[in-house]
Amino acid sequence: MKWLTFGHPQLLEIPRKKKKKNKKKKKKKKKKEKKKKDEMLSELMFFQGQRLEDNIPCVAIIVHLCVL
Repeated sequence: MKWLTFGHPQLLEIPRKKKKKNKKKKKKKKKKEKKKKDEMLSELMFFQGQRLEDNIPCVAIIVHLCVL
């Protein structure tokens, strides 16, 4: 088996269940990040049509959330 897996570490005998669990966790994180980005974009689009002077507290909160 060693000669088959030479140069291909992904083909080595590793428990497949652990790999699948890791992949699922990564996908969930990506979805959460996308949701946050979508929310931020929707808020920015809402405030974009209005004057910044009227929404200084809201813009400050959005900028603070982006920094986090």
